[in-house]
Amino acid sequence: MPSPLQVVAFGHAIVDEIVFVQDSDIQMIGREKGSMALVDSAGMASLRERYGPGKRTSGGSSANTAAGLALLGARVGYVGRLSDDDLGRDFDSDLSETGVVFAGRRVAGDEPSGSCLVMVTPDGERTMTTHLGASALLGAGDFDMGAVGDRAVAYLEGYLWDSPSAASLMDDVATACRSGGGKVVLSLSDAGCVERHREQFFGYMSGDADLVFGNEAEMSALVGSEEPVRRLRLLSEDGPTAVMTMAEKGSVVVSNGQADHVPASPVAKVVDATGAGDLYAAGFMRAMLAGASWVDCAWLGSAAAAQVLGQLGARPGSLEGLPASVGIDID
Repeated sequence: MPSPLQVVAFGHAIVDEIVFVQDSDIQMIGREKGSMALVDSAGMASLRERYGPGKRTSGGSSANTAAGLALLGARVGYVGRLSDDDLGRDFDSDLSETGVVFAGRRVAGDEPSGSCLVMVTPDGERTMTTHLGASALLGAGDFDMGAVGDRAVAYLEGYLWDSPSAASLMDDVATACRSGGGKVVLSLSDAGCVERHREQFFGYMSGDADLVFGNEAEMSALVGSEEPVRRLRLLSEDGPTAVMTMAEKGSVVVSNGQADHVPASPVAKVVDATGAGDLYAAGFMRAMLAGASWVDCAWLGSAAAAQVLGQLGARPGSLEGLPASVGIDID
């Protein structure tokens, strides 16, 4: 009988197409650098024609985190919705190679699998344009709630609130996870997403989430741009632990009204920031599964993020030996 899953990640199953551009290209399409925007199939086709083809790799925020957790030795499942097309088959194959169990659905239909054009500027920052495709239809019928076993961690990306059926699924997942004594972890995903659904984020944080990840822009969009750490300290007294990543400035873990800062791990050269936050969450949760302190969790999160910053794409080939390199025992 297979071992029960330690983490089940839920998200929009997306295939990334990575292209290198200049800052002027971002300005030309009227976008803010570092943001994410949704487009329809025609909008995506137009961008591909102008900037593609790019390097294709399976992506999606929570899928990247799931892959990182698996590479760190955790037993992980992933729930998303794919079409039975080339993109969907590539996504499933890539994810399986990392050791993640695909627990979602791949269905026949007119909607293609989701895709994201990731435009990387010379400073390594990425600006994303996403066509959700079939992934937007993710709902309760795509997942057996019995797979959220006792004491499992449910990891949810905030992007799910852009899909009404997926937002409903998040409530069901939280209920199933809590009934089994597990933890609910939420990633804010994107500042624009937070602004679109601030009320839902706050409601989920106060009633369901045990741990919340977000970068400076995302946390500021949630609690206000001035002194976000102070506001998070107040929220954490009666709410979840919050982790704010700050790129080269490191990260801050806020729990029970206390804030701890952990420096960033060094990176020789930032090649591509795609997936850095996702891998930070993977490292952090892998240490959490081993019972490490919040500060040690942040150390492993920073180390995992550094691994992906120095390469093209959101998933490192290996994370073997990484916990030991920062003095953390995950056995």
